[in-house]
Amino acid sequence: MDGRLGEFDQHTALVVNRGAEDFERVSTIMLFNQTPSADEVAAIEEATGIVPNATIHYLPGGGSVEGITTDLIVGSDDQVNTIVDNYPFEIGVIDDNRPFFWHFTDFSHVLTNWDRNFEDNEIAIGERLLVVLLGIAALVAGICLWLPFGLTRRRREAGPQVAGRWRLLVYFAALGLGFMVVEISMIQRFALLLGFPTLSLSVSLCTLLVALAIGARISGVISPWKGNGIPAATAALVALCVVTTLVVQPITDAALSWPEWARIVLVVAMLMPIGLVMGAFLPTGIDHAVRAAGGDEGVQGRLVAWCWAVNGFFSVIGSSFTTVLSMSFGFNAALFVGVVLYLVAATVHLTGSARLSS
Repeated sequence: MDGRLGEFDQHTALVVNRGAEDFERVSTIMLFNQTPSADEVAAIEEATGIVPNATIHYLPGGGSVEGITTDLIVGSDDQVNTIVDNYPFEIGVIDDNRPFFWHFTDFSHVLTNWDRNFEDNEIAIGERLLVVLLGIAALVAGICLWLPFGLTRRRREAGPQVAGRWRLLVYFAALGLGFMVVEISMIQRFALLLGFPTLSLSVSLCTLLVALAIGARISGVISPWKGNGIPAATAALVALCVVTTLVVQPITDAALSWPEWARIVLVVAMLMPIGLVMGAFLPTGIDHAVRAAGGDEGVQGRLVAWCWAVNGFFSVIGSSFTTVLSMSFGFNAALFVGVVLYLVAATVHLTGSARLSS
């Protein structure tokens, strides 16, 4: 609390109306510019007494109920931090990096305990649903993208086996997962600047997809660079993501009062370079797969389709994975993971290219 106002507990009151059922419980927090006078305390107590099932949990100059909420109100910074750290559920401060207001249960606990034995029925429901959704997405994507290859698999004697297939698996898996992580992190990053999550989704996703298409179309310009194309694109992506992370908050503070169209143009200008760079990775990987398959067109076609399936599978599960990752560690950490995945893809590509050239 600002030093000009004094201690937090002298400017805060909490009244809880439990209602007839647990789900009807409503908590009312009152914040005062000045410590409430005796007359104001009496008026609050009188008004609370009229409401059935209402209880004053804390009121400066009035009564209080022992419990964690009162301890959080009257405790010092160190005491509050200790309470938050030792509490069985996640009740820490919400910020733009982890803007999940209803995330109370750690995923490690969710994965090991599926019993509905919590006092509050809403505890861990969203986390469990997200884990189940991730499993369903992986199952459906696996059936739709991998089953056709299993049903049409040729005998080993029917054609040559492509060496270094695992590199292609890692490369396209890293691209599929990495793109979703970077994309969703960027969508969240510009939600405050654009004012609405849905607007951020529309503008950010549209910009990235258009930029990806343009980047893929012009990706042929890195072919003459031989082994330097993907490293250059990776370095550019890392630099752009780092710069965006550093400047997005100051830019948001400065441009928050701008007209909506101007803020949209600003977001497009910031995301377009990132999308252009990311667009170069997929076609470059496809070209590498074609070279790895040799001159057999049948093997080339099947290998390219398999690469698309790998990329698609990890893209499908990427959205749920990113949500779990960001809820656990924050969107800044998620963006870092996305950049690392592109670094992994670049490393695998370089080792594979060196092998083909030798």
